Amino acid sequence: KTGTLYQVDAGNGSWKQVGKPGEWGQTIAATTMDNMLYTVEKSGVLYATDPSTGTWKALGKPDFGATWFLTGSNGKLHTIESSGSLYEVNVK
Repeated sequence: KTGTLYQVDAGNGSWKQVGKPGEWGQTIAATTMDNMLYTVEKSGVLYATDPSTGTWKALGKPDFGATWFLTGSNGKLHTIESSGSLYEVNVK
């Protein structure tokens, strides 16, 4: 998840690639919160990525393999699991 950042002109806005092409192919859920990008990978690992630098770190154990949806608010993530359960995750 580290690599060159590419900036592209997108008309009235712009966007930039974080990491290398295809590097996010194992991501199953993602959300932003407090200027960070949080992702869950197929391996079940939750990651925090700084989109301005592309640096990332794993948070905890691979406990998120059944996550379908991820959202963040007020310093906590919320996951909806394949079982239909809702979990609150404290990432601080």
